[in-house]
Amino acid sequence: MDYEQFLEQVKEDLQDRFPYMNVEIRSVEKLQGESYTGISITPDGSNAGATMNLHSQYEMLQDGVPMAIVMERIGSLAADAIDQIPQVDASTLSDYEQMKHTLIMQAVPVEPNRALLETIPHRMLDDIAIVYRFQLEHRESADATVLVTNQMLQNYGITAEQLMADAAVSAPQRNPASIRSLGEVLAEMSGGMFGPDEMGAPPLMVATVPGAVNGAGVMGYPDFFKDASEMIGGSFFVLPSSVHEILLLADDGSMSARELSAMVSAVNSQEVMPEEQLGSEAYHYDAQAQIFEKASSYEDRMLEDREMIADAMPGTVHEEAAAYEAEPISETMTVLMVEPNKYPRETEIGTGLKDLQEAVGGNIEVIYPFEDQVGLVMNEEGKINGLPLNRALRDENGEIMDVIAGPFMVVGLTEESFGSLTPDQMKTYGDMFHTPEIFMKMGRGIMALPLPEEKVEKTEKAADKAQAKDPQKKETKAKRRKTPDHSDR
Repeated sequence: MDYEQFLEQVKEDLQDRFPYMNVEIRSVEKLQGESYTGISITPDGSNAGATMNLHSQYEMLQDGVPMAIVMERIGSLAADAIDQIPQVDASTLSDYEQMKHTLIMQAVPVEPNRALLETIPHRMLDDIAIVYRFQLEHRESADATVLVTNQMLQNYGITAEQLMADAAVSAPQRNPASIRSLGEVLAEMSGGMFGPDEMGAPPLMVATVPGAVNGAGVMGYPDFFKDASEMIGGSFFVLPSSVHEILLLADDGSMSARELSAMVSAVNSQEVMPEEQLGSEAYHYDAQAQIFEKASSYEDRMLEDREMIADAMPGTVHEEAAAYEAEPISETMTVLMVEPNKYPRETEIGTGLKDLQEAVGGNIEVIYPFEDQVGLVMNEEGKINGLPLNRALRDENGEIMDVIAGPFMVVGLTEESFGSLTPDQMKTYGDMFHTPEIFMKMGRGIMALPLPEEKVEKTEKAADKAQAKDPQKKETKAKRRKTPDHSDR
């Protein structure tokens, strides 16, 4: 028995069980790749009904479960579905003036929904689309909604612009945006087991709607980004957690688009069902320019601005590099030291093997993960000896390739050996490794999260105190670089 024959038999059985219902086989076009052919059950004289995707029940039959048991299961599901059918008058559904007050918004990714988006009105936010639904009934954890299509607009005799304008009024009233700290949300989910201030960093905010169903649609609200920036205190990143909520992270210069997108990708692959995924990249809202865009696009835009400024000041960079190259060769070199739970720092170190070994606490290993003329000098037995995990190394797609254990240094490369970093290299890798990371095992992979700033400061103070007690370990304060200058970012 193939699936079509199975549906025919189910239709006959359900029509016998529920003679007061219209039972039909129906193809259902849904967003997020959830389209299917199933059974539709509609009360006599009603335009509202329930549809059931019966592929899992068909698989039960294919696995050897008797048809009688499968049909009993479907009958029970149908009875529950009938009880959940919203009570909507047919005349109301055909009257836009009444229905416009039930409009809500939903956010979906463009690419997997491209074909269906051609048939429905929508508004673009980069590669996220805001679509519109009539909310027939609001429930605590689910909604009875109808997706608005181009055909419906034609039947109502209205334009897409009018629909969007009406939704901009209705949606925030029906489902007001909720922006709370992640700690507060997790504390609520844990039943009070954790306090709202015990969750640590990153200092994320959660934006959704009451009931948390299709809450990412708040991005379509007229004042959402403005209100969020006022609450956060400026520009922020948007992490598309799912179609039900988004995460907001203040742009303090400590995280890059690559790092954040890698985080989103990791969570998607291990925690979010495909039909609920909103995107695989981080986004950014520029509060000053009032621009919402991919975080990578924002960084490219900032880079272009810096290059324009550099072009307006010809010779400056070249003169700086020439002055550096003119410095005499010495027995020390200027490198970037990166230690677990600390901000990177610029330091002077001897060029001898013993100097390098002392710096990383053992025999050295050198890797060359970048096209730039730099190397990473680390303890070759860091992982074997259980040294603390330090920083993640990522590929061009932001995926974690490896994690360095123990302290390491970023050094320049000369024709024969190691040398000092140039000022540009010092800034580049200072920015890259600026944020200390903590690591969490997520399914088959590992996820890197920024260490809370207060914990970094605590570690830094403890290190300074230890150095103060041991004059031989003191370092020049001028060389310490707790936070790089991001004024040009």
